Amino acid sequence: AVVSTQSGHYGRGIVLPNFECSFNKVLHFPENSTTENYILFQPDFTDVQQDISICTWLKLHAPQSSTYSTWFSYAISTSSYEILLSTNLQNTGAVLFNDWLVVSEPVLLPNKWYNYCLTWSSALQTKELYIDGDLVASASTPPGRRIGLTNGTLVLGQRLYRADRPITTMWSFSGQLYQLTVLKKKLTSVEIKEIYERGRCVNMQASLSSDVLLGWEEFLREDKRRHGDVLVKDGYCSCWNILYDNIGRELLQHLIEYHPC
Repeated sequence: AVVSTQSGHYGRGIVLPNFECSFNKVLHFPENSTTENYILFQPDFTDVQQDISICTWLKLHAPQSSTYSTWFSYAISTSSYEILLSTNLQNTGAVLFNDWLVVSEPVLLPNKWYNYCLTWSSALQTKELYIDGDLVASASTPPGRRIGLTNGTLVLGQRLYRADRPITTMWSFSGQLYQLTVLKKKLTSVEIKEIYERGRCVNMQASLSSDVLLGWEEFLREDKRRHGDVLVKDGYCSCWNILYDNIGRELLQHLIEYHPC
């Protein structure tokens, strides 16, 4: 929904800038398990070879089986499991450099939104997994390791073992992703807690724009990247949340006062 197509003056001299509520969309992966539903493209990960954060809001459609449901998979052709993010009935897992980081709590329940962040720094040699703003697992990584670039391929909704192999294993994701963002820095625990506490309906990229490598709009693009029955649907967040994020609480109160919904 478009809040304003032109900059304008509202109420007590308030100037509302140009913007749309275009980020208020979710990626919907259907409940039927098939390897045909996915998003695939080849991003340039040069800027995240030494530091990366991957954050998203996610909701599972149904109770998971013992098979992992994979929503993010980045693969190269020279080694397996460069980055993989997934969950099942018992565990939530993250793979970095073919090394699993698995936690049994909290279990991600169906039909509930969770905030999920994986961070890593080559200098600190540490990967960390956060759920709903809390650090739930961490582990060391090999010194001098870098995220690979050879034929780097990113898939949402399926497991990609290696970039030179087809998608064949049924590790399909059934659920919704919202505001998935890849950043070229390792977010701090304070920053991740703030993202969670601000809530799903506030644009997480607003305060991190200079560090965004792949923003949510990139994943929503309508092109040949989207396969099968993956859909873009309404995110069910009010555009007032976006106004708040852009102009602040005081100006938003004035806007509501002079232009009530």
